[in-house]
Amino acid sequence: MFWKKSLKSKIVLFNFAVGLISGVLVLSLVYMIGTHTLKQSIGSSFREVAESTGGALQNMIYHHLEEARLLASSASVVSIVDESNSFYTGENPEAVQERVLEIERRWLHAQGADAYLMEVLSNRASLYLREFFNPDAGDSAYHSVLVTNIQGAVVSSVERPNHYYYGDQAWWQEAYYHGAGKLFVGTIEMDPDLGKKVFVISAPIMKKGKAIGVLALVHNVDIFFQALTSAQIGETDHTMLMGSNGTLLFCPIHPLEEHQLSPALIQAITPETAGWTASRVDVHYPGVETINGHAPVEITFDLGIENFGGEKWFIFTSQDPRETYAPIWTLITWMAVAGLVGVIVFALLGIIISSRIVRPIRELQKGAETIGGGNLNYRITIHTGDEIEDLASKFNKMASKLKLFYIGLEEDVRKKGWKIEHQSRELLILYSIAAILNKPLHLKELLSETLHKMLEVMEADAGIIWMPEDLAGKLTVTASRLQPLSSEAMEVLVEVIHHLSQEIMLTGETWTSENIAVDGRLEKFAPIATASFTSLVGIPLRARNKCLGVLYILYRDVHALTTREEQLMASVGDQIGVAIEHALTIQPSQEDSSTKA
Repeated sequence: MFWKKSLKSKIVLFNFAVGLISGVLVLSLVYMIGTHTLKQSIGSSFREVAESTGGALQNMIYHHLEEARLLASSASVVSIVDESNSFYTGENPEAVQERVLEIERRWLHAQGADAYLMEVLSNRASLYLREFFNPDAGDSAYHSVLVTNIQGAVVSSVERPNHYYYGDQAWWQEAYYHGAGKLFVGTIEMDPDLGKKVFVISAPIMKKGKAIGVLALVHNVDIFFQALTSAQIGETDHTMLMGSNGTLLFCPIHPLEEHQLSPALIQAITPETAGWTASRVDVHYPGVETINGHAPVEITFDLGIENFGGEKWFIFTSQDPRETYAPIWTLITWMAVAGLVGVIVFALLGIIISSRIVRPIRELQKGAETIGGGNLNYRITIHTGDEIEDLASKFNKMASKLKLFYIGLEEDVRKKGWKIEHQSRELLILYSIAAILNKPLHLKELLSETLHKMLEVMEADAGIIWMPEDLAGKLTVTASRLQPLSSEAMEVLVEVIHHLSQEIMLTGETWTSENIAVDGRLEKFAPIATASFTSLVGIPLRARNKCLGVLYILYRDVHALTTREEQLMASVGDQIGVAIEHALTIQPSQEDSSTKA
């Protein structure tokens, strides 16, 4: 009877039924979309953790590779290895090998090895290495640092090595590489002497383009990887390291023996791109759906197959699914409550306000779709005098802010692109100069090649390196790259260079001029235009707070340096100054050795 009495009753019942059905459908759809969105968000977070951990591990390995290379090239290490190799000169290789193996046997049995041990631990190379690595530090990332000669015999170490002979070890053979020498990164493996897992990075000790020995950094796996795998976004999640053969290499929480990786999990976390996966084959929570982020350690793909034991490394995450899906269960609870309240409110108020809100809502919908489609100039026009009009106003303000945001975003992208371009150029300059300065060259060769490279990377037209007479000999211009000039232009240029060199040597600061023809500091050299160059940069070559010379870069056209470029040039000048001081120190000793020979 209630259904037939009045239209109002029918409308109320109809709206209640519509509200109930609509609420169930909407909540179901929101649940599916919300669950999917939360999974995407959680998975993306785990992927970012795996990516950042893989990137940090890659950077750490690159850092230790560079550290090994620099230590292997130090004068103390090279000289002590060279001295050790000199004892084998003229001897029969078989006899030398037998003698090394005999010392190894005595070393293992601690008989007659004291004299060798004292020499290994107390020579200048060992003292030099001990300045960098403290073997007594409880949190040291290194078990040991070894220096071996051309026979694979230990000549220096920061602490007593377990063996005297390492020539049969893979890290030694790969780094020595038949005398050609190359950097080598080992895999994580158990050291039977230490009873612990180690990770070895080795570098060849080079002299005149040939390997004369090998330096090895033996890392403590637990300390080396613990800091890198500590990143987490919850209480139960953590990151682990796995090889492409399915072997778990490191876990910061559980012993490796307790892990069993299924083939399905191995396949899911070993693609060559970072991502995440939802499965029921987690290493700690099998049988329950879990989310795992994963990312490759790219350096294991970049280096040769002989590194990392021939395996590729992957980082992956694991978290208790109860913690992972807690936000989803919270979403379900709140959606149920919200849905029930919404149906009741819809049934009570639907009839009263439906006709009033439909029209402005449609206008709002149209505006939202238009603005969402990319037309940020569109504006919604509603005059209802209530919250719907206020909402339309906020939509319009949002569209205005989005338009400003996109404009600002485009400008920010342009600025960052410019910054990346300039940073890349700065890195190119630093790496190019470092590559030259690391070569074992005489002073004149060093200056000539450095000047050539500076002109190349700075795109300059000419350059000169000036040094005081007491360092360079009779000629103060020790290196130059100039195109043919008239005698008058050369005279003016030399006079300007000598004048500026005295000023730069005195102040130790970079001297720049965009246009020397109108530079008031050079008025006394008129007519300066005959020098055939317009812009000039004078960079002091400093070492230990002492200016050893000046590098001049010249341009035919007006060329201005930014403050950042001036700072970069000053840094490059310091590197060249250190290389000059090193060359001046080594060259006399080499000449004395040649004279004695």
